[in-house]
Amino acid sequence: MNAAMESPDKTVNESLAQSAFHALAWRYSGAIFQAGLQFAVGITLARLLTPEAFGVVGMALIAIGFAKLVGDLGFGAAIIQYPDLTTRHVRAAFTGSILCGTLLFLLLCFLGPAVSRLFNHDALTPMLRVIGLSLIVSGMGVVSVALLRRELQFRLLTVIEIISYAVGFGVVGVSMAVLGYGAWSLIAANIVQPLCLLALAVLFGKQSIRPCFGLREYRDLCRVASGEMLNNVVNFTGENLHFFVTGKWLGAAALGLLNRSFYVMHLPVQHFSIALWSVTFPLYAKIQGDIPRLGRAFLHTVSLTSLVTIPVFFTMVVAPEVLIGGLFGEQWKQAAATFQILCMGGPFLAMLRVFGAVSHARGYVFTECGRQVIYLAFVIVALWVLFPFGLEGMAVAVTLAVIARYVLLAHLSTRLAGVTWRQFFAAQVSGIVLGIAVAVPVYITSTAGGVFIKSDVLMLVLVVAVSIVSLFLSFLLFPTSWFGDLYPSLVDRFGQTLPRWLHDLLAAKLVAARYAAVHEKVEAEI
Repeated sequence: MNAAMESPDKTVNESLAQSAFHALAWRYSGAIFQAGLQFAVGITLARLLTPEAFGVVGMALIAIGFAKLVGDLGFGAAIIQYPDLTTRHVRAAFTGSILCGTLLFLLLCFLGPAVSRLFNHDALTPMLRVIGLSLIVSGMGVVSVALLRRELQFRLLTVIEIISYAVGFGVVGVSMAVLGYGAWSLIAANIVQPLCLLALAVLFGKQSIRPCFGLREYRDLCRVASGEMLNNVVNFTGENLHFFVTGKWLGAAALGLLNRSFYVMHLPVQHFSIALWSVTFPLYAKIQGDIPRLGRAFLHTVSLTSLVTIPVFFTMVVAPEVLIGGLFGEQWKQAAATFQILCMGGPFLAMLRVFGAVSHARGYVFTECGRQVIYLAFVIVALWVLFPFGLEGMAVAVTLAVIARYVLLAHLSTRLAGVTWRQFFAAQVSGIVLGIAVAVPVYITSTAGGVFIKSDVLMLVLVVAVSIVSLFLSFLLFPTSWFGDLYPSLVDRFGQTLPRWLHDLLAAKLVAARYAAVHEKVEAEI
């Protein structure tokens, strides 16, 4: 009778934490693999296609991207957040997405010439009508993927996303580019990829595709869905307005250069932050009523994001020509200055998904949307002022707008998570120090090496090697407390496979860290 009994809440919390850990592990394993795959495919396509080809498709993707946000009706976030979800809710969302996607496809076919005239590019019309097919499948795919995310089925989701991208861009896109189809290879890839994603998600997710038109179900979902859709539309407009301005007034080639610069800069954010958001949003939603716990989880997420992304962005800032020239070739090096400016805003951009997970989990979507409107106004003013300075002016406008958006959403998230500004910024200090420790040797290497090494590819290999060595040494030399549970996880999970010297070094650091923690606790009690 005196035996200790675990409370149901504690058991649930441990189960939820374990599920979240496995979800993050699979999400990040897949994100790393997918980032490598996209990186390789992106480099291949950039070397096979011209900046103008990327620019023309970029124009089409602006129109398609906006339509997709309307087409999914915000049901993805609603399915994840709504606590009493039923099969009829899912069927209703799926049915609504099909109908809305089909209507948008027909509308785009009709308005294709008008959109082409808007961009001053008549060849865009047939591309818009073909790529519009992706609107029908993308909306349905959002519902299927949201179900997998709600249940933290990230192992399955990761495999599905990798296969879809590999087939769409790796097989279809690259093959058509090699055969000389130019911009049409990117159009085909953007159709095949969501089609594969939808087919696999419905098949393996065992989702019902029977139609449902229940008004009650739509009313239940629309409280979150309407705010999500409005938020996404405002957000998308702010994030893509500079692409529209560049394509319309600076031309397809300039848009292609800006597109690839933003692609490389956004790659760490796209995979890391989106993977993190897809796990933390449903996790935060489950603990939204426990503010202290939500605050601790939020600070851990902020710290992890800064540790992972800031060193990458600092490295790209100090060696832009090496990265652009080594990856894409000589024809893209004129975008190096634009790329460098964009990377300065990268650490701020990486945090936005973390903020979004908190506001969505707490149901403050409309409040977030109000701040996104302020951000959009800032984008418009910045582009209007800095447009005369060309591509570099566009990059400065984007960076300043991202910083403004960071401040606006950080204020909302810290309030919702119950943390102070001091706690919030303190969680990012270790990432900044780690970023400086990696960027300084990379800068010295790129500056000195450029005098003796003329090959961009060889310089890129050298810079990557130096950054990896610097990062490794920093992890070994910096205090273990900076990296949360990283050291215990490495020893527990990989202790038997690590080299003996590395295992002993990590174990010694753990012992020293535990001794310091106990010593501090004793002193505090005294």
